[in-house]
Amino acid sequence: MIALPEQEPDIFISNFHLQIKHPDKERMLLDARMAKLFRDEKVGQLVYPNISLAAKNDKDVYLMSSDEGIFDNEKNNFIFKRQCVLKTPEKFLLKTEEMKYIDETSEVFSDKFVSIEKEPDASPKPNFFVHGRGMRVSIREGLYGLENQVTAKYFSDRKTTLSIQADSAKHFANAHRTQFYKNVVVDHSNFDLSGHTLDLQFLEKEMRIQSLELSNDPDKIEDRIRAKIRDFQIQSQGLSMKFNNSKQPTNVVARGQVLAVSKKHQLKIRSQKLRFEKSNGREKILLDQGITITTKNQRVAKSEKAIIDPSSGDILLEGVASVSQGPQILKGEKIRFSTKNSVISVEKAAGSIKRGQLGI
Repeated sequence: MIALPEQEPDIFISNFHLQIKHPDKERMLLDARMAKLFRDEKVGQLVYPNISLAAKNDKDVYLMSSDEGIFDNEKNNFIFKRQCVLKTPEKFLLKTEEMKYIDETSEVFSDKFVSIEKEPDASPKPNFFVHGRGMRVSIREGLYGLENQVTAKYFSDRKTTLSIQADSAKHFANAHRTQFYKNVVVDHSNFDLSGHTLDLQFLEKEMRIQSLELSNDPDKIEDRIRAKIRDFQIQSQGLSMKFNNSKQPTNVVARGQVLAVSKKHQLKIRSQKLRFEKSNGREKILLDQGITITTKNQRVAKSEKAIIDPSSGDILLEGVASVSQGPQILKGEKIRFSTKNSVISVEKAAGSIKRGQLGI
């Protein structure tokens, strides 16, 4: 960091204005109410009020402001101090107490606490708030990063709909996408999640969440993401969901060595893929590949595909299906049974059972 010179300035300038040009394009505009210039130190101290700097990439302008600043005339770098604000083309406001602009790389850094929000008068209305410690902004790439202690809240109708905690985060402005990394915890009125990496995709320019993808650490295959959805505790290698226009989750899918347990429905499910789906106002669970379902009376059902209606307890097994209890086993192409009664129906049955076994 450039130290403030202690000697008296060589030059005072009121209403200071500086324009720095690079080949083929204008890179930086700098304005201040007053400037103190020091020839020997090759720096200038810009003082309160209305310090402002405009930096450009190929198409967008980023505006930076503060109460006080130090300008390095040799490298065209700038240190902002007190009430610092970086305004992005998306009308995000990144606020902190100190930040540094590096002209050569078109980057902005801060190791202080940083808050990110949308301009109060932005359209559509502001719907998120993010804060953390340590900031890196790449103006060339449209990349905004927070390095530590990240907390984010996304709002709907003045209510918090999604809260996130993570070790770090990056927002990719051009892709309308935010990623959160390590020790990710997500809280929503309809679900709770935890995992290694969270990827949020937003509707262009609205910051309304379109989809969510949660994954485990690729370097630790044994690790699982964890989710509480409806009445089920779920572990898997990954989970995704989409959000409708009412900002409610739809099409929830868990993938990779899925384990789902519900005490309410007394079910234990293992499969490679599990999907929650609503049909005719009823929610069903669709399972694919390597399915094992264990019910409250220790019935064990296996198949390659299955549909579960949690509210009715009805289960449909398809593709090399079987239901067993102890040594008794029943096989067929399709098997229908319920966790709430003793009826089992089978298409093209095979196997032998005794009355009283399998709940019949």
